[in-house]
Amino acid sequence: MSHPPNLFGLFQKRIPGDDALLWLARRRFDQAGLNPEIYAGDRSELRQALAFKPPHASEAVVHLPRSLNPLYQESVDRILEIAGTDPTQCQRFVLHDQWEAHSSIDSYVEALTALGDHLAEVSPSLTLYVEYAVGLPLDAFIALFQRLRSTPNVTVCVDIGHVAIAQCRQAFAKAYPDIDIGDFNPNSNELRDYLPDILAAAETALPTVIQLVKELAAFGKPIHFHLHDAHPIDKSQYGVSDHKSFLAPIPIPFAYNGRSALPTIYGPHGLTRIVQTAIASLDKHRLSFTLELHETPDRLSISDGEHLFAHWADKHHAEQMNHWLSLLQTNHRLLEAALKVEAAASR
Repeated sequence: MSHPPNLFGLFQKRIPGDDALLWLARRRFDQAGLNPEIYAGDRSELRQALAFKPPHASEAVVHLPRSLNPLYQESVDRILEIAGTDPTQCQRFVLHDQWEAHSSIDSYVEALTALGDHLAEVSPSLTLYVEYAVGLPLDAFIALFQRLRSTPNVTVCVDIGHVAIAQCRQAFAKAYPDIDIGDFNPNSNELRDYLPDILAAAETALPTVIQLVKELAAFGKPIHFHLHDAHPIDKSQYGVSDHKSFLAPIPIPFAYNGRSALPTIYGPHGLTRIVQTAIASLDKHRLSFTLELHETPDRLSISDGEHLFAHWADKHHAEQMNHWLSLLQTNHRLLEAALKVEAAASR
């Protein structure tokens, strides 16, 4: 079966257990036709993860450690070590941005340009995608890639969840400069009073992402997307308000407009709008997408993967892993549907 080469999913053993969890991930990714995006802290960790790469996948995206900063030689050396692991299988590398991209843009651009040159020496096919992560002002993020326009192998990763939360925070602060929207949670006593303004702030995220994609696409360089939903008042076990499924409303303990749950920022409609904008703005061969969802405490029976865990007495973590992989598969179907909508519209 032929699978789209530009669709990826977070491929990681995020739940305690042995390598049977990765064998299950390999099976589910192969069933879905998803390619892996791997978090790797060093060459050894990347090699270990590549051993579980799904059979159909010709490539894996590598997400570099968040702490790495191209302004520091130690970070550069580590990036080059990881990038040199296997250029035939790993050609795209995602690096988080840093505040210096705004505060010291000249030095930051110079450092990224030099890093791009070093990566080209490892292999001409290597590309570094700098991810919107720390919450830079969007005009500063765009300015960074305007400056990097002529650097062929350094380009952009748009994390739509990170952009959403930063935009919600900024929009809410215009009305309430002394209150952080992230201080609310579904059980906050004041939530009912502030909810109309919270929802209004959330509604600014989708048009902001769409405009960002259009401006970045105008540079003509490849764009990698990290796709996941978000909501500023709902934090996960990791303390983040994004990395959610596009089909995961936020329960609240009272009814608002006849419902006792809030929609996430994007939902399936927002995902489709973003994908449509990307494909309309840039050649589809320059686009790639990773579903970057985090696991939940929920569980799902393993069924056809049961034999992988025959040596496990307690299947709790295996079923939790299977539920997470099921979430990835479900959201992957949403992404494929969004791509088909755009393909039909373009005919």
